[in-house]
Amino acid sequence: AIYEYASSPTSETMALSLCIVSVCMALGILFLHEVLGKKLSQRR
Repeated sequence: AIYEYASSPTSETMALSLCIVSVCMALGILFLHEVLGKKLSQRR
């Protein structure tokens, strides 16, 4: 989807917003993974 928006001359803002959403989701998942990893390691 990002590639289709990026190749279209009028949809650059949509491609940028999809990239930003993707990065935010990845960072959120990494943060959640770290928090859950620390909680699980404290149980042992």
